[in-house]
Amino acid sequence: MLGKINSTVVMKANLNEYALTAGLMMLFMSIAHAVYGETVVFSDLRFLNFDRALFATVYAPWHQMSFVLLISSIGLILSSFKVKLRSIQSFVLLVTLSNLLIFIISIANGTTIYEHSSQALVFQAWPQFFFFIILVLLIVLGIRKKEKTT
Repeated sequence: MLGKINSTVVMKANLNEYALTAGLMMLFMSIAHAVYGETVVFSDLRFLNFDRALFATVYAPWHQMSFVLLISSIGLILSSFKVKLRSIQSFVLLVTLSNLLIFIISIANGTTIYEHSSQALVFQAWPQFFFFIILVLLIVLGIRKKEKTT
Protein backbone atom coordinates (compact mmCIF):
# COMPACT_ATOMS: atom_id res chain seq x y z
CA MET A 1 0.00 0.00 0.00
CA LEU A 2 2.83 2.36 0.90
CA GLY A 3 4.48 1.64 -2.48
CA LYS A 4 1.34 2.77 -4.30
CA ILE A 5 1.23 6.00 -2.31
CA ASN A 6 4.92 6.69 -3.01
CA SER A 7 4.49 6.06 -6.75
CA THR A 8 1.47 8.40 -6.79
CA VAL A 9 3.48 11.10 -5.02
CA VAL A 10 6.38 10.67 -7.47
CA MET A 11 3.98 10.77 -10.44
CA LYS A 12 2.39 13.99 -9.17
CA ALA A 13 5.83 15.50 -8.56
CA ASN A 14 6.83 14.70 -12.15
CA LEU A 15 3.53 15.89 -13.64
CA ASN A 16 3.90 19.05 -15.66
CA GLU A 17 0.49 20.68 -15.33
CA TYR A 18 1.32 23.45 -17.81
CA ALA A 19 2.27 21.02 -20.57
CA LEU A 20 -0.77 18.87 -19.80
CA THR A 21 -3.10 21.88 -20.01
CA ALA A 22 -1.48 23.06 -23.25
CA GLY A 23 -1.72 19.54 -24.67
CA LEU A 24 -5.40 19.24 -23.81
CA MET A 25 -6.08 22.68 -25.31
CA MET A 26 -4.29 21.64 -28.50
CA LEU A 27 -6.21 18.37 -28.61
CA PHE A 28 -9.49 20.26 -28.36
CA MET A 29 -8.33 22.71 -31.03
CA SER A 30 -7.24 19.96 -33.42
CA ILE A 31 -10.69 18.40 -33.22
CA ALA A 32 -12.42 21.77 -33.50
CA HIS A 33 -10.19 22.78 -36.44
CA ALA A 34 -10.97 19.61 -38.39
CA VAL A 35 -14.70 19.67 -37.62
CA TYR A 36 -15.05 23.40 -38.37
CA GLY A 37 -13.18 22.94 -41.63
CA GLU A 38 -15.43 20.13 -42.78
CA THR A 39 -18.76 21.48 -41.58
CA VAL A 40 -18.36 25.19 -42.32
CA VAL A 41 -15.43 26.11 -44.54
CA PHE A 42 -15.44 23.26 -47.02
CA SER A 43 -19.19 22.82 -47.21
CA ASP A 44 -19.37 26.51 -48.23
CA LEU A 45 -16.55 26.11 -50.75
CA ARG A 46 -18.21 23.07 -52.33
CA PHE A 47 -21.27 25.18 -53.13
CA LEU A 48 -19.13 27.77 -54.90
CA ASN A 49 -18.06 25.24 -57.55
CA PHE A 50 -14.36 25.84 -56.99
CA ASP A 51 -11.89 24.30 -59.35
CA ARG A 52 -10.84 20.92 -57.92
CA ALA A 53 -7.16 21.89 -57.88
CA LEU A 54 -7.92 25.14 -56.08
CA PHE A 55 -10.13 23.30 -53.60
CA ALA A 56 -7.33 20.78 -52.91
CA THR A 57 -4.81 23.58 -52.28
CA VAL A 58 -7.02 24.78 -49.43
CA TYR A 59 -8.33 21.43 -48.22
CA ALA A 60 -5.02 19.59 -47.78
CA PRO A 61 -3.17 22.29 -45.78
CA TRP A 62 -6.22 22.83 -43.57
CA HIS A 63 -6.24 19.20 -42.50
CA GLN A 64 -2.47 19.06 -42.34
CA MET A 65 -2.70 21.83 -39.73
CA SER A 66 -5.34 19.82 -37.86
CA PHE A 67 -2.93 16.88 -37.87
CA VAL A 68 -0.01 19.02 -36.67
CA LEU A 69 -2.19 20.22 -33.78
CA LEU A 70 -3.13 16.62 -32.97
CA ILE A 71 0.45 15.32 -33.01
CA SER A 72 1.67 18.32 -31.00
CA SER A 73 -1.06 17.77 -28.42
CA ILE A 74 -0.12 14.11 -28.05
CA GLY A 75 3.52 15.10 -27.62
CA LEU A 76 2.68 17.66 -24.94
CA ILE A 77 0.39 15.27 -23.08
CA LEU A 78 2.98 12.48 -23.09
CA SER A 79 5.77 14.85 -22.07
CA SER A 80 3.73 16.13 -19.15
CA PHE A 81 3.90 12.67 -17.55
CA LYS A 82 7.33 11.39 -18.63
CA VAL A 83 10.46 13.32 -17.72
CA LYS A 84 12.42 11.63 -20.54
CA LEU A 85 10.05 13.15 -23.12
CA ARG A 86 10.19 16.74 -21.84
CA SER A 87 12.37 17.88 -24.74
CA ILE A 88 9.27 17.52 -26.94
CA GLN A 89 7.91 20.68 -25.30
CA SER A 90 10.64 22.86 -26.84
CA PHE A 91 9.95 21.43 -30.28
CA VAL A 92 6.20 22.00 -29.93
CA LEU A 93 6.94 25.57 -28.80
CA LEU A 94 8.98 26.12 -31.97
CA VAL A 95 6.17 24.71 -34.13
CA THR A 96 3.57 26.81 -32.32
CA LEU A 97 5.60 30.02 -32.65
CA SER A 98 6.17 29.36 -36.36
CA ASN A 99 2.44 28.79 -36.84
CA LEU A 100 1.73 32.01 -34.94
CA LEU A 101 4.11 33.89 -37.21
CA ILE A 102 2.46 32.45 -40.33
CA PHE A 103 -0.95 33.33 -38.88
CA ILE A 104 0.07 36.94 -38.21
CA ILE A 105 1.60 37.30 -41.69
CA SER A 106 -1.55 35.85 -43.26
CA ILE A 107 -3.79 38.26 -41.37
CA ALA A 108 -1.54 41.22 -42.18
CA ASN A 109 -1.43 40.19 -45.84
CA GLY A 110 -5.20 39.67 -45.91
CA THR A 111 -5.88 43.11 -44.44
CA THR A 112 -3.71 44.80 -47.06
CA ILE A 113 -5.21 42.88 -49.97
CA TYR A 114 -8.82 43.20 -48.83
CA GLU A 115 -8.81 46.68 -47.34
CA HIS A 116 -12.60 46.96 -47.39
CA SER A 117 -12.96 43.94 -45.11
CA SER A 118 -9.81 44.28 -43.01
CA GLN A 119 -11.67 45.04 -39.77
CA ALA A 120 -13.86 41.97 -40.20
CA LEU A 121 -10.81 39.80 -40.86
CA VAL A 122 -9.01 41.05 -37.73
CA PHE A 123 -12.19 40.69 -35.67
CA GLN A 124 -12.62 37.08 -36.80
CA ALA A 125 -8.94 36.29 -36.13
CA TRP A 126 -8.46 37.72 -32.64
CA PRO A 127 -9.77 34.66 -30.72
CA GLN A 128 -7.17 32.49 -32.48
CA PHE A 129 -4.47 35.03 -31.69
CA PHE A 130 -5.31 34.89 -27.96
CA PHE A 131 -5.41 31.11 -28.11
CA PHE A 132 -1.90 31.11 -29.56
CA ILE A 133 -0.66 33.50 -26.84
CA ILE A 134 -2.15 31.38 -24.04
CA LEU A 135 -0.71 28.24 -25.62
CA VAL A 136 2.78 29.75 -25.92
CA LEU A 137 2.60 30.98 -22.32
CA LEU A 138 1.61 27.53 -21.03
CA ILE A 139 4.35 25.78 -23.01
CA VAL A 140 6.98 28.27 -21.80
CA LEU A 141 5.83 27.81 -18.20
CA GLY A 142 6.00 24.05 -18.71
CA ILE A 143 9.55 24.29 -20.05
CA ARG A 144 10.58 26.51 -17.14
CA LYS A 145 9.04 24.03 -14.69
CA LYS A 146 11.08 21.30 -16.38
CA GLU A 147 14.26 23.25 -15.71
CA LYS A 148 13.39 23.57 -12.02
CA THR A 149 12.55 19.89 -11.48
CA THR A 150 15.45 18.27 -13.35
